[in-house]
Amino acid sequence: MKKAAAAIIAMVMIGLLTACGGTSYEPVDISQDTDQCYTCHMGIEDLDSASQTILTDGTPRIFDDIGCMLVYLQDNDDEVEVSYVRDHHSGDWIDMADAYFIHDESIQTPMSYGFIAFSSEQEAEDYLSESDQGEMLSSQEITSIDEESLETWYKGHQEGHDHGEHDDHADEDEHDDMD
Repeated sequence: MKKAAAAIIAMVMIGLLTACGGTSYEPVDISQDTDQCYTCHMGIEDLDSASQTILTDGTPRIFDDIGCMLVYLQDNDDEVEVSYVRDHHSGDWIDMADAYFIHDESIQTPMSYGFIAFSSEQEAEDYLSESDQGEMLSSQEITSIDEESLETWYKGHQEGHDHGEHDDHADEDEHDDMD
């Protein structure tokens, strides 16, 4: 009887150790003091607009704007296990695959891409009817937006804002002009 109990305890312990050692694909906490956007390298000023991807090896990539994450996904989607966005109403992390998005250039986001996310289609529709601005997109539609459109929205950001040295996209454009 003691051997059977010891065997059960050993199996439970092995199971717990295996579970603890596995790769986590849960969203990570973001620090406004130390974290910066993986795409534009700006600090994370607005946690409600932040987004993140978790790579297949468990490494998080943090973004200050959903648009910055979309730019990243253009070239790196196959490395990503899951992407998370913040629900516009609750601020909770939601799986991007389950989210509905509203896009409008008048929606204020850190890099002016103008995307906000909702945990349900009904919440997104309610926002549209209350605000009378934007268009609703599914997760499949938002990830299908071409890079040129994203760049156009970003360039609109550059014309309206000056981030000086912190704006790496502007630095890239300056380097492109020099070529």
